Amino acid sequence: MQYATKNRSKCLLAYHLIFVVKYRQKLLLQYGEFVKRCVLDIAQDSDFTICEMEVDKDHIHIIVDE
Repeated sequence: MQYATKNRSKCLLAYHLIFVVKYRQKLLLQYGEFVKRCVLDIAQDSDFTICEMEVDKDHIHIIVDE
C-alpha cells in the first residue's frame, strides 16, 4: 500500500470488506473461484487494487487499496 500525497496532505485509504452468504450457507465451496475472478476483473477495470482476498465456505474477506 502506498500513501497518496497531495499539496498539503498525505493519506492512506484502505477498505476492509466482508461479503457473507445469506443464512451462512456453504455456497462458496462451489462458486468461490467464480466470485473471486469477478472481483479481480472489476478491480482491473476500476481504479483500485486488491491487497488480500480470501474465500471461505460462507464468506469472502477482501482488503482493497485505493
